[in-house]
This record gives sequence, structure tokens and C-alpha cells, in this order.
Amino acid sequence: MKENNNYQKFAASLVVIFAVVLIAYVTSAVTKKEETTAANSSDATSSQTDTTMMGPQASTNMSNMMSGYKDGTYSDSDTYPSPGGIEDIAVTITIKDGVITAATIQQQANNRDSEEYQSAFQDNFKSKVVGKALSSLSLSRVSGASLTTDGFNEALNNIRSQAQA
Repeated sequence: MKENNNYQKFAASLVVIFAVVLIAYVTSAVTKKEETTAANSSDATSSQTDTTMMGPQASTNMSNMMSGYKDGTYSDSDTYPSPGGIEDIAVTITIKDGVITAATIQQQANNRDSEEYQSAFQDNFKSKVVGKALSSLSLSRVSGASLTTDGFNEALNNIRSQAQA
């Protein structure tokens, strides 16, 4: 009888242990499923939000925020001193995602020497400007026209201010 009693206690202990393990397993599985469901739901919501937010306008706004500049075409004129007197240069820049996509200058020289320097600058500056980031662009002498380059850089600084996002 004592053996039977010990057997019953042993069996009851096994049943209790089994029940505890089973409850722990089921609880863990349910918790894991809830976490997975919540994560998938969150991912779906994020994807929906991302898709909604990433329309053409949102994409442009995001690029502008990252570059620090609004897309568009900007112009500025600047004066600079030359041996022949004060000279003018007009600069027009088109910006897309913080990168210069087009650039022109309008010569406004007051004397023949300055006209030659501005002409040489105009013929050679685009390759140094187009495709470059507006934020870091600063030209040094272009085709021997250091003073024209100074005027261009000042106009570029003013354009940076105009284009701030």
C-alpha cells in the first residue's frame, strides 16, 4: 500500500510539473504570437504611413530638408571692384535636391578688360558649377578671372540665403 501511495504522489507530482510546463509553454506561445502580431501590425502601419508620406511632394520636401535648400531657380547680381572700376555680374542658378542643375551669368562689364575676363569666366565656369552641391561650392580663379570669380561667389552666397529651406 505504501508503494501505491508513493506511486500516486509521484504521479501527482509529474502531473503538476507537466501542467506547469504546459501552462508556461502556452503562455509563452501566446505572448510571442501577440508580439509578432503587434510587430506586423506596426510594420503595416509604418508601411502605410511611409507610402502616404512619400508622395512626390513629401519626397521633395524630404530632399529639401536634407540639402537645406528649396528647389527652384534663383538669381542675384553682385558688384566687385576691378582695376577699371566697379563691375557687375548677374548669376542665375537652378537647384534640385541641393545640387546645381543649371547656371548662367549675364555679363555686365563696364570696360573692355572686364568684358574679356567675364567672357572667359562665362565660357568656363559651368563645368565647375553644374552637378555640384550648392552648400559647399566656392570657386577660385576661373580662366584667369579672379575678380569675376569673387563677384560670382558673392552672388552665390546671396542665392544660398534666398534658397534656404
